[in-house]
Amino acid sequence: MNVNQYFLIIILLMIFGGAFWYETQYGNIQIDRKNDNEAIFAVASSSGQVYFSVTANGNVGIGSDVPMVTLEVAGPIRLTRESQMDCTPAIEGAISYNPNNQHFWGCAGTDWRQLDD
Repeated sequence: MNVNQYFLIIILLMIFGGAFWYETQYGNIQIDRKNDNEAIFAVASSSGQVYFSVTANGNVGIGSDVPMVTLEVAGPIRLTRESQMDCTPAIEGAISYNPNNQHFWGCAGTDWRQLDD
């Protein structure tokens, strides 16, 4: 099977329910509609450590197999700002870290505001 055929199977399983399990020597991908709080899509290591999961109710977990909120990250998050970007209403609520001045910044819709002391 080619990649497009795998994606078609994945999409059909997500729409109509069912299960799909693809395992390699490096890890596995699982799609399984169980209930709203359990992962319907997961990427894990061959030892079972979950790297990424999505539940039926839309919660996303990074390092968490059963995320309880919209985005749950098990571990530190690194924020970077590769270049100075304009703060616009389209990205209002974005948080950024500027390594040059070592401060966290929040976009208030029109301007960046320092979030730490």
